[in-house]
Amino acid sequence: MSEKRRDNRNRILHEGEYQRADGRYRFRYIDEDGKEKNVYSWRLDKNDPMPKGKKRELSLREKEKQIEADLFDHIVTNGGNYTVLELVEKYVSLGDSITRVGDLVEMGDCLNVKSIDNRGGCFLLIEAIRAIAEAGQKPDYDLYAVFSVQEEVGLPVNPDVPLMVMVSYARPTTTTFHRPTIFTCRNRKSSCLV
Repeated sequence: MSEKRRDNRNRILHEGEYQRADGRYRFRYIDEDGKEKNVYSWRLDKNDPMPKGKKRELSLREKEKQIEADLFDHIVTNGGNYTVLELVEKYVSLGDSITRVGDLVEMGDCLNVKSIDNRGGCFLLIEAIRAIAEAGQKPDYDLYAVFSVQEEVGLPVNPDVPLMVMVSYARPTTTTFHRPTIFTCRNRKSSCLV
């Protein structure tokens, strides 16, 4: 039986993991296109201390988990060194119908579903109207609630102060909006979208 490879702290290294002479760890894997890739880290595990003078980064095994998730989800990291046109040609053919899957998907503490911005916006607008009504005081201004389609194109009305509610989903490895973002605009000539 062959001996298992170990690092300089006598920990067993998994398949694809290596420790270089300078102490840095390397993980070698095969990407979506069958090409050999490497990632590096000064730490094997998230609990390892960072060597003095080195910039803090994810541990090698944290990076491995991200790579594993990307490969499972068929995500080509860094655009796979493709141009935008090459990416489109790889995944989309002339005549293909493009839409997001409509089923609700739980992703940790996030939800993803087709038209989540519209659904979340409608819910928040209804709740805001309900809260105003339950307060029992009539506002000092006229209030109109509008549920609009193609809000990216612009508002169908020209209010003094439009209030836009946008709900967004982002992958957990990036900044995730856990709450809807509310934007206000005081410019009557344009809607406010970010």
